[in-house]
Amino acid sequence: MTNLFNPVIASGGAGSMKPFLMMLVVLVPFFLVQYFTMVRPQQKKQKEYEQLLNEVMKGDKIITSSGFYGTITRVIDDEAIIVELEPAKIRLKLNRNCIYNVIEHGEARKNTKIVLDENNNFVKVGAPTEEEEYNPEDDVFEGAAQDDEE
Repeated sequence: MTNLFNPVIASGGAGSMKPFLMMLVVLVPFFLVQYFTMVRPQQKKQKEYEQLLNEVMKGDKIITSSGFYGTITRVIDDEAIIVELEPAKIRLKLNRNCIYNVIEHGEARKNTKIVLDENNNFVKVGAPTEEEEYNPEDDVFEGAAQDDEE
């Protein structure tokens, strides 16, 4: 009597690769779907957050990860900033990773020329010239985009 419920015996012996291949056919698309729906968007979000942390400047209004609202009064180095908390005018030295979000960009950004590179990343390149107009809605100088096209 043959055992129809045991796939190893029914498929012709213990050396058969059919169950393994069938498992791969099911698992590979599953892991691809998981990657494109969970891992890749999280990596993109992390990259945008790191870019936000690298672009903070003096005068930017921020919210910290603990929920405090404040204004950056000084950028010390790549890791530390001085933040003045708004209601009490208390100044704290914080790690840059404590920034949750930038609420409003400060006046220092108007004195810095920011252009888009070929990957659509913001690049700080110095003070603007007189013929360039500042557009606070997207933080890009109008004249800078025209220079890239020519």
